[in-house]
Amino acid sequence: MVLTVKPGLYLSNRLPVPEGQPPIPENWQGIGIRIEDDVAVTATGHQVLTAAALKDLRDMEG
Repeated sequence: MVLTVKPGLYLSNRLPVPEGQPPIPENWQGIGIRIEDDVAVTATGHQVLTAAALKDLRDMEG
């Protein structure tokens, strides 16, 4: 079986900021960041198929 793991951070410009949280600066509103991994799972273990994909911030910015 192959699974996709999709952690993400989404900054909505349509929902109110929860009470007690700082306001979201306008330049960050309406964006999303998601870094996915695909993982093959077998009866004997697993393999991260996207292990070689760039995930470090410095690599993605450069």
